[in-house]
Amino acid sequence: MRKITACTCPRAFGRLTSDRAKTLTTKAFALVFASALLAACGDGVEVTELGKLEKPAEHDQAAASAQAPASEERQVVVPAEVQKKFAAVTLIMKRRAEAREVHITQKLGETRETGGITLTVRDYLPAFVMQGGVVTSDGSAELNPAVWVEAREGTTLLYRGWLFRDYPELNPPQDPAFEIRLIAAMTPPQK
Repeated sequence: MRKITACTCPRAFGRLTSDRAKTLTTKAFALVFASALLAACGDGVEVTELGKLEKPAEHDQAAASAQAPASEERQVVVPAEVQKKFAAVTLIMKRRAEAREVHITQKLGETRETGGITLTVRDYLPAFVMQGGVVTSDGSAELNPAVWVEAREGTTLLYRGWLFRDYPELNPPQDPAFEIRLIAAMTPPQK
């Protein structure tokens, strides 16, 4: 017998665009429909009632800190082992209307202009974790790589925040016509 179970967290829907929300709604409907079809047609399928879902006690505090305004930046702690191991990152930037992607390798802590866009790359965390008000890395293995980036075109803010290599949709650009992705981190040259 198979058990059908589900889990939900309202925090997961915090910063979705309307298109992304529609896609998730459509997928959720398809999943519910498929589950109902399996339950109706499948022999020996056991449906388990989940009962009332309760969020963990620390959920509201974590959700509030994840959506803190930019003026209340969290403390970033880059461990010494990470500072020694990584010196630069490779990013891809493009305007959605253009087919051409621009590959940029930029040193950590550097600000420079590329193609009319001023790009600041601050901190790289190979194993990004957020513990209370502190953002840090849980070691130097690339388990959840992220880099803090700010991109501006003149005075227009295109992107500001953490870019996640494996989850580029997690923190979308402020300008929907702009796309930026983290591709890789680079080690310093060997002496």
